[in-house]
Amino acid sequence: MPLLALRTLRYRAGGFAASFAALAFGAVLVMACGGLMETGIRTAVPPQRLVAADVVVTGDQSHPEPVRLDAALVARIRSVPGVADAVPDLSFPAAPLRDGTPVTDGDQRIGHAWASSALGRYRVRDGAAPAEHEVAVDAATAARAGVHVGDQVDVVVRGVPARFRVSGVVSTERPAAGALFFAEPDVARIVPAADRVDAIGVLAAPGVRGGQLRDALATALKDTPAILLTGNERGLAEFADAADGGETMIVLAGVFGGLAVLVAVFVVAGILGLSVQQRQREMALLRAIGCTPGQLRRLVLGETAVLGLLATLAAYPFGEPVGRFLFGQLTDGGVATPAIVFHQGFVPTLAGSAVSVLPRCSPPGRPAGPRPAPGRPRRWSRPACGGAG
Repeated sequence: MPLLALRTLRYRAGGFAASFAALAFGAVLVMACGGLMETGIRTAVPPQRLVAADVVVTGDQSHPEPVRLDAALVARIRSVPGVADAVPDLSFPAAPLRDGTPVTDGDQRIGHAWASSALGRYRVRDGAAPAEHEVAVDAATAARAGVHVGDQVDVVVRGVPARFRVSGVVSTERPAAGALFFAEPDVARIVPAADRVDAIGVLAAPGVRGGQLRDALATALKDTPAILLTGNERGLAEFADAADGGETMIVLAGVFGGLAVLVAVFVVAGILGLSVQQRQREMALLRAIGCTPGQLRRLVLGETAVLGLLATLAAYPFGEPVGRFLFGQLTDGGVATPAIVFHQGFVPTLAGSAVSVLPRCSPPGRPAGPRPAPGRPRRWSRPACGGAG
């Protein structure tokens, strides 16, 4: 039966091509949408400015306005066994001006205190650390603003322009969002509630693992509204909108992925039904020479299984690239932050393969052909059609 199924495919090239195209496109879309859904579920946001922290302590970032923590928690965290140091991080809106135009890279909260530069492993490339009325600028922002060490630059801080001297240009080991670092006296003057911090980066003592440190901090801070982040979750303290973007991607991927499945199933089911109807005489002839209904079903299923496997193999190389393209469109449109890392594992691939194979493997209706009269036994022999198939 399998060989007979393969030989008969060439006589239905049109239906074969239409089914192949529908299944291949459907599998690609399901794989791509599955990648978007997996990305939304994981919401992996690698830290940038907080990469050196083993554990990040922050407030609830699910609110429109991020919840800040009491700065007094810094001393409390430093007293926890296993903690080498605790560094507060405070972010506020800041942007240098170039020809009267603010220079930003999409993130307005790039102002920070100089002490938090240690959390991002920033080092002074040119110049020195900022003193009062000075600012240290990361290399990318300095290039966009056209400033150098010793220049006077106007910086819009919390909507008010102020003049600072560029004390130095800093760089970090990994790509990061723009950053302007100010001295502590300037931060205290700029931020009205300087006794509140956005996050606290906790550095583990030598020999202390991240899991052990997290457990110790959870016990010490159980009476506070603090949230502990480790691994790729640490980036959520920097990009508060990442969680909302992940949830939006899950919804969009589910809607479009489900639509792709429905279209593929209905199109292929219609083509399969039409193919079976057009082959009534062929099936009747096979029934007349001894084929059983089960053998005819295996014949049709053999053809469709081969078609589904070929469509899956053709769709596999395009699933992840299309998913990355759709993810790029969502980030460019502001639906999700580019800080989220795209993931597409084996589960979306299996889902796309199921779309190609399972809808085609549903048993067709009873094949047409002559039926014996009531009360008369069937007298055709099965070996005439290939035995047991």
